[in-house]
Amino acid sequence: MFPGFALDDFDSYVPERATSNMFNRQRLAVKEKLLEITHAAAEAVQAACPGLEPAASDHAPTLRNGKRVESQWSFFWRGPEQRASVAEVIEGSRGVSDLLADPPPWWRHAVLAATVTPDGFAVALRISAQALVDAANLRALLADPPARDRLLEALRALPESFAFALPGGPPVAAPTVTPATLEAFLAAFPEGGTAWFDVGRTWPKPEAAAAGSGLLRRAVEDFERLAPLYLAAAWTPDNDHVGFDRLLDRVRLERAHEEEEHDDAQRAFFERRAESQAAARERLERMFADRGPGITRGATREIPSATLPAWAPAGRRRREEAGERSAPA
Repeated sequence: MFPGFALDDFDSYVPERATSNMFNRQRLAVKEKLLEITHAAAEAVQAACPGLEPAASDHAPTLRNGKRVESQWSFFWRGPEQRASVAEVIEGSRGVSDLLADPPPWWRHAVLAATVTPDGFAVALRISAQALVDAANLRALLADPPARDRLLEALRALPESFAFALPGGPPVAAPTVTPATLEAFLAAFPEGGTAWFDVGRTWPKPEAAAAGSGLLRRAVEDFERLAPLYLAAAWTPDNDHVGFDRLLDRVRLERAHEEEEHDDAQRAFFERRAESQAAARERLERMFADRGPGITRGATREIPSATLPAWAPAGRRRREEAGERSAPA
């Protein structure tokens, strides 16, 4: 049975504890509670959005979260096959600097997420600007009046307790979002930025803790309400405004061309090395041939010891002469 959240659960994510492994056990307990919520919502979410599956963020400091656990996530995202295709397009469009600043994997996809932070608990649809495919799709559909109207309809169907986070401004109640609101959002959601498309309900820490086990039912209901918004905002094969298949084909073609160029360069290198080695062998053979028939590659000759000159140090002459006298006849 879902026990609800204690006030201490939220404190495991404050900045002074976010990098410490001492709080891994407490964060694991929070992660298990969040997974209980997403598993309870799975049937309804998957009925509305086929192909989504539950997952969770790391509860310990790892390379994937930059060695900091500032929040705990349990979320619904695409199945492995679609994730792989989206990742392929993203990898094909990123530079070296992007690879070095790689975000957590769940930031690269639209997610329906339940999150715990030091401030409270939230259930929301979240799309990071670093989710390149979903973010580009969102910008494109906001520029397409019919698609934008479907998104507006999904936003306005949410209760007033759901807020649309406007980057750089106060949140707007979801039912009151207008085309002008979306235009303001689009201006604050540029390509290459760090903003989020974030729509959901937030419980401050005291309210989330006071809700106890009843929070499970309310969170499941919120996931159900947000599922239609996911279909209207996220990239799916049926909500494709970026020509995804064309992008994927282009990325694969470019990768095949790069692999072909790499293979050609490798072949040319080995051919040049073989030619260089053959030329070196030929020079070596000529060198030994020029020394005459008595000299071969393995031949040796005795080098006679030189007679000491008269001006050699006396001590050295005496040692040499003593050695000659003591040598057996």
